[in-house]
Amino acid sequence: SPAIGVSTLSTLTETNLNGSFIDVSLLNETFVSGQPTVSSFVLNNAPAGVSISNVSNITSTSATVNLAYDNTDFDNTVNNFSIKALASSLTGGNDLTSGSLTITAVNESIINSPISLTDVNYVVGNGPSTAKFFTISSSNLKTGPSNVSVATSSPDFEISTTSATDGFGDGPLVLPYTINGAFSSNTIWVRLKAGLALASYTSNITITGGGASSSTAVSGSVT
Repeated sequence: SPAIGVSTLSTLTETNLNGSFIDVSLLNETFVSGQPTVSSFVLNNAPAGVSISNVSNITSTSATVNLAYDNTDFDNTVNNFSIKALASSLTGGNDLTSGSLTITAVNESIINSPISLTDVNYVVGNGPSTAKFFTISSSNLKTGPSNVSVATSSPDFEISTTSATDGFGDGPLVLPYTINGAFSSNTIWVRLKAGLALASYTSNITITGGGASSSTAVSGSVT
């Protein structure tokens, strides 16, 4: 009976999906003349952002389906990904669905150290506070070069990726990373703004991008 087989050169993962290809072969079936094209196939259970960019290496019984992926994040491995060849592209006139392929998810992460900063203080009239800092590292960020965003949840704190004394602002700040996930700066400085009233203040400094996010809690006071 007619069947469709699929194979890949390497295991499909979230990291290598864009530009990967799947070799399709027909058994006891042939493609209609002029077929297949991109519209001849349907991707079943594909993660969001995965599509067919083009079809190449076409013969009457085989083709290569080239995949595109726009980096939409997914964190769960897909074990039931398959390809369906539509009836309109086959001489037998019936859809054919392949066996399952696995697409392995990659869990991206940004690691902050420490995850909290306390005693970001100053005496009233003597602001801003002395800056404190935390460092960030990453694992498996979406393919760079790209950027992450550094933001504070409170307008009472200001942030810098430049130094303990320069470059401070309300944010969000843009922090580039390389194709290997290395940040242009891995230190984030935080200080309590000048001119605040006597009170206690808190904020979360959040790093977001590359399919990951993390935060460091900050607290301080004006006394």
